[in-house]
Amino acid sequence: MISRTGGISALAHPWSLKNPDAVIRSLKGAGLHAMEVYRSDGKVDGFSQLAEKYGLLKLGGSDFHGKGTKDETDVGEVKLAITTLCSFLEMARPIWCSAMKDILLKFAEEPSAANLGKTLKFGQLSNPDGFAPIDSGST
Repeated sequence: MISRTGGISALAHPWSLKNPDAVIRSLKGAGLHAMEVYRSDGKVDGFSQLAEKYGLLKLGGSDFHGKGTKDETDVGEVKLAITTLCSFLEMARPIWCSAMKDILLKFAEEPSAANLGKTLKFGQLSNPDGFAPIDSGST
């Protein structure tokens, strides 16, 4: 469901799992795309091998929980290689394109204000008020 709506599924904090290999294998079968393996200091933790084993993109996060927390890493302070971003975009592009195609096809099949609203979420327009459905000639 995540991919069908244009989302990328990623597992955060795999080290908190009791049986990470089994859980990650199951999640991969359900459509998992990526998992957190980079720590806030940019070093790869021990879960890199599991990501490779299951063909998952290796991601990282700052694990930011709010300013003022002791030893808190700030948002955006994770040091990731530019190749990680490129790999993410390469993986995400077909998912995003497929979701957009589905949205546009639904609008073409039923040009309604509700379907136009879904389409406009991806653009700069945000108000479908005053939209009149196109008469397709079929009744």
